[in-house]
Amino acid sequence: MTIDAVRGHLGELAALSAKTEAAERRILGVALKRLDAIDEEVPPARRAALAGGSAERERYVQMILERGQIQQVIARARAVL
Repeated sequence: MTIDAVRGHLGELAALSAKTEAAERRILGVALKRLDAIDEEVPPARRAALAGGSAERERYVQMILERGQIQQVIARARAVL
């Protein structure tokens, strides 16, 4: 492999790295927005779950699970960045 070929590959890797970083930043931004939305929805959903039936409890549980998943996505994105 020639030096020019190595330089070409390094350039390609740098471009891929920049694209990956940009994608992680977009993922982080979307995840943070969704986390804010869930954090606003959780208190009323909790009250509804305590006062309501099984559908309200299930909705609350799903929101808590989603919040945990989003927190993991945020942690991974921050680790990459």
